[in-house]
Amino acid sequence: MFPKVSVIIPIRNCEKTLRKLLDSIMNQTIKPTEVIIIDDDSTDNTPKIALEYPILLVRKRKRGGPNTCRNIGVECSRGDIVVFTDGDCIPPNNWIESIISKIKIKKDVSIVAGSALTANPETAISRYLDRSLISPLQKYHTDVVLKWDFKPFMIVTTNNVALKREVFENLNGFDEEYLWYGCDDMDLIYRALLRGYKVLCTKEVVIYHYNRTKLLSIIKRYFQYGKGFAIFSVKNRKSVFSRMIKLLMMSIIGWYVLIIASLLTLPLVALVQLLATYVSILLAYVKFNKFNKEVLFYPILDMVLATFSTLGFLVERIRRTLR
Repeated sequence: MFPKVSVIIPIRNCEKTLRKLLDSIMNQTIKPTEVIIIDDDSTDNTPKIALEYPILLVRKRKRGGPNTCRNIGVECSRGDIVVFTDGDCIPPNNWIESIISKIKIKKDVSIVAGSALTANPETAISRYLDRSLISPLQKYHTDVVLKWDFKPFMIVTTNNVALKREVFENLNGFDEEYLWYGCDDMDLIYRALLRGYKVLCTKEVVIYHYNRTKLLSIIKRYFQYGKGFAIFSVKNRKSVFSRMIKLLMMSIIGWYVLIIASLLTLPLVALVQLLATYVSILLAYVKFNKFNKEVLFYPILDMVLATFSTLGFLVERIRRTLR
């Protein structure tokens, strides 16, 4: 007998992708017990599209962020397992079946986290986000069980994660202070690990994600990621992920200090430093990706996005210090 599964989806202005998402969920090999959509004050046709399907729609009149929506969704649900995804994702037809299978096989595991692949590889900027060294998409190449803390360079995101209901309730849900910045998922998982719950990160539970395709939108999102990094690093100072965040941010800040100092004294040295940074990042891409002309732009995009993420981190840390 299969456990009851509740699929929880926070959405806001997802009219372009919502039908594909819900069509896929309605055609799962194992149907979920219920699908609960929480609309975070959409300004497009998202709620109207959602009502075309046999789902429970909860509409919020004031935007509060996806974590508020997820917590409301779980409160409205009755499943033994709560599964989260987002409005810009498409699961394959065996998604629920794969999650249940992993939970049954790994009986000591309380949380299952899956990989995210690109749903729109036809655009160059989407391909970049898929391949980027600082990609927000999690990809697991083997099954790994996390205990007590994260492993370096591993992330868990809420576009593809399932928890036993009692675990979610014991953790008091998502921390709504993160708003829409990101790292809310890492915060929830870290609190679970500290409680002794085990997390399975698996390549066999997959979802497809529609990446952003406008550079300004991506830059804004990475700035928000920086804010999320700052909140996480303050709340969870001892985490491996916090130490990685601080190391990365301090490295980027130190790099900029060196570049600016060189520009003021020896501009040629600054140019050499910039070229050396570009080449080193490019070589990393050549090592891990099939080389093509697009890859030549990846180091530049990485530096731009890392810069805005660092700015977001600094803005949030300063704001929290002054308040």
